Amino acid sequence: MAEIVETKLSNGLMILSQEVHSAPVASCWAWYRVGSRNEQPGITGASHWVEHMLFKGGAEFAKGQIFKQVNKNGGVLNGQTSRDFTTYFETLPADRLDLALRIERDRMTNAVFDPAEFEAERTVVISEREGIENEPMFVLNEDQQATAFREHPYRWSVVGWKEDLRSMTRDDLYSYYRRHYNAANAVLVVVGDFETAELITRIEELFGDVPAGEQAADGLPAEPPQIAERRVVLRRPGGAAYVLLGYHSPPAGHEDSYALGVLDTILSGAKSMGSGGGSGHRTSRLFHALVEAGLAVDVGSAYQASKDPFLMHVWSTVREGVNIEKVEQAIRDELKKTADEHVTAEELGRAVTQIRASFAYSGDGVTSLARRLGAVEMTSSYKLLDTFIDRIETVTAADVQRVAQSYLRPDNCTFGWFLPTGEPGGSGTAVAGGIRVPRSTALGWPCSSHVQAVLHVSTRHNMAPDIERFSVFHLTPPAPRLPFIRKSLDNGVAVIASENHASATTVIVGSLPAGAIWARAGQMGVNRFTSGVIQRGTDTRSFNQIFAAFDSCGASMSVRSGRHTVDFAIKCLGDRWRELFGVLLDVLRQPAFPEDHVEKVRGLILTERSEDEDDTGFVAMRALHRQLYPAGHPYHHNVSGDKETIAAMTRADLAAFHKRHYGPDGSIFVIVGDVDAQRAADAMAGAIADWQAPPRPAQPALTAEHPSKPQREDIEMSNKMQCDVVLGFKGIARSHEDYIPLLHGTQIVGGMGLMGRLGDNVRDRQGLAYYAYASMDASPGELPWIVRAGVNPANVSRTIDSIRDELRRLRDEPVLEDELDDVKAYLTGVMPIRIETAAGRARMLHSIEFFKLGGDYLDRYADIINGVTVERIQSAAQKHINLESCTIVVAGPESK
Repeated sequence: MAEIVETKLSNGLMILSQEVHSAPVASCWAWYRVGSRNEQPGITGASHWVEHMLFKGGAEFAKGQIFKQVNKNGGVLNGQTSRDFTTYFETLPADRLDLALRIERDRMTNAVFDPAEFEAERTVVISEREGIENEPMFVLNEDQQATAFREHPYRWSVVGWKEDLRSMTRDDLYSYYRRHYNAANAVLVVVGDFETAELITRIEELFGDVPAGEQAADGLPAEPPQIAERRVVLRRPGGAAYVLLGYHSPPAGHEDSYALGVLDTILSGAKSMGSGGGSGHRTSRLFHALVEAGLAVDVGSAYQASKDPFLMHVWSTVREGVNIEKVEQAIRDELKKTADEHVTAEELGRAVTQIRASFAYSGDGVTSLARRLGAVEMTSSYKLLDTFIDRIETVTAADVQRVAQSYLRPDNCTFGWFLPTGEPGGSGTAVAGGIRVPRSTALGWPCSSHVQAVLHVSTRHNMAPDIERFSVFHLTPPAPRLPFIRKSLDNGVAVIASENHASATTVIVGSLPAGAIWARAGQMGVNRFTSGVIQRGTDTRSFNQIFAAFDSCGASMSVRSGRHTVDFAIKCLGDRWRELFGVLLDVLRQPAFPEDHVEKVRGLILTERSEDEDDTGFVAMRALHRQLYPAGHPYHHNVSGDKETIAAMTRADLAAFHKRHYGPDGSIFVIVGDVDAQRAADAMAGAIADWQAPPRPAQPALTAEHPSKPQREDIEMSNKMQCDVVLGFKGIARSHEDYIPLLHGTQIVGGMGLMGRLGDNVRDRQGLAYYAYASMDASPGELPWIVRAGVNPANVSRTIDSIRDELRRLRDEPVLEDELDDVKAYLTGVMPIRIETAAGRARMLHSIEFFKLGGDYLDRYADIINGVTVERIQSAAQKHINLESCTIVVAGPESK
């Protein structure tokens, strides 16, 4: 990578560029120094609403064309609003970078705020707010911030107060846009495969005539010092109790920020800096004091770098049956220890190593590099990146103690409790964009808890599953090169290795056939329970020894059961993968099932299940599976079982499941990184070759019949603000001849652009929902083909009717040739972006092996995609989207 180059145009526009020639990809980000901190009562949420409007087109790009252009050119795009900034990005094949520059030039000054579009978007942003109001932790966090801040605009959330969203006018919003979107208030960040001189020349041509304007004023009211502890208690139906502590803390770049970052890491592990890679959670102080002590199912902390002084959060999800006061006291006791005594030299060294590793991981891929560069500039200065690691390495134990004493004081804290009352009836998913994401991956944070995702929600919009693109010309890019070594072992293991010397990151991913489909009747969830316990100790290593091996070098390991397989992953730097791979194999092959840890994991799962019962999305999808698949079918049940089966399961049940299903046959191990592929493949194969196990049981049948008639189930969750609507049909396996044509149809009806035809109809034209999308899983069996929408209860019937209309249209009318061209261009063009990072390459190689697509799949990929015709799409839709046997589930407040 070349050095970061700063350029400033005469109108004040700052340009930060960095050449990275490891892949033919470039990422362009436009950052604006405007966020919720720049708002005032009456227009809270304006920054976020403006972000929505700026995807509706301008002088050059008409409504809908931004998404179409980017996706059709093989790119991805997104937008994000936070407390301190708003940003937009496009990552594209490098030869299409000019498209991103033209989009951002048009967006900067030419946005159209059509009054009718403004009113339609009012419903959408209110729907977005109602969706996150389903989450108790969001409401608790919002109330906590309003209590912690008396003067500063950080006292309201990014999405804004609903009353302001209802009353704001088009002129209010347009004036806000004109005031804050200008050259002097913007920073353009471009990272990727380009020549700097040519880039700057082109930017000057496009942006040189933009009015300078003014930077956003920094004269915001200072928050008076807090002199006494404050408290917020929220009571409403829910699945689990939460504790949330917020301590006033200094801004990014403050001399204490480095020591606070180290303290945060000691408390709950290193955090991701944009591209995954958090580590240290399970050897951290808070984890041992609360989770291992049986008080909580999760705990975390976060010192959040902000432009102005904000809050350092500490939170916990209380384990079922534990008094919430006891959990709060345990947190306070642990924080007091950091103020009363020095942390150990071992803890300090481990924390610094973890931060150093997270920083390195965030440099894997041009999108992550550009995001990191712009985010730091928005809150302080990008120049701090040059000295960041040096400053972290100078932090001493005395520094950590000093900042703990200065900031983690009770009189500097606002304490928050959520106390569930009555039956669950809410949502435990975090809205991280246009679609909801599971707790375990929400916003990419390293902790498993959805709490952290909610605390950091900044209305980042993942514009539908895999989104679209468009170009005035249709080019089929050359097949991306992904050379690899494959070894097939006598015991049934496949080992795959590929080199990626563009990054210091090494990734191992893999799977073995031990998912939920293998659970016996009466033992649903044994797969999830087993995958949790095997990480808790082996015949040769304790729980602490397992995770100390990873945390000591800033690495991470995950093992978790899914529907079909147990999936595992390692992320590390350099050559440490050899040692860590041995630990992973020990976990998979020789778990000890320590009785005390069996009970700890049982408590975690039972509390998770209670949270699930408070999740409208989970409740709707569970009901859909039960309606589509008969009792006894592997897809009828929830992947993680239910509370009754988990409560009754014994250690012997887990050991027996492991013995039957954890074996080499059908296992896949993939390594990608700064390695010699042949040597890595040989080393991995040598470590696995002696693994033997009894023959694997026959896989249960994964086929099913379509329901004979339409089905509908309404599940009332009265305390929620928004309904989850799910329409589903029995789907098809990845191996089915109609899979690729149906994938094209799915993108057209509910994926491309801002969620395809469904998004255009339900969200954009009618303003009925924040999201409405279609999706299908690549699966060895017939998992559902679904449409999901997040809808106000008053709009449920109209939404369902509109979804039916679009599905009927897909079945009865041929798709347009332009639509098909767009999908083909996207699916072929986006491949280089998907395999740019080590993790992306590893996932792709694993999928190719798992679905037996063939070693030459990427060479054939463009021909496969481009071979789909209009007729094949309509035929697939007519066969598999059967409106006469449609199953509909609505979960949420009673629909009108």
